[in-house]
Amino acid sequence: MSICLGAILNDYLWIGIVVGVSGLLLCALDLLLVNIILKKGKEKYGPKILEIANK
Repeated sequence: MSICLGAILNDYLWIGIVVGVSGLLLCALDLLLVNIILKKGKEKYGPKILEIANK
């Protein structure tokens, strides 16, 4: 993205770098939040699911 912005808009390469880095940070935060929510859901509903599956 930063290369495209640098090629299309001269002197705006830094905008592409900022947007790219912020996007990477948001992806990392999303992965962290999904793992936390999934872990809590397994702890909360896991025993009940196993109980129903064994019936």
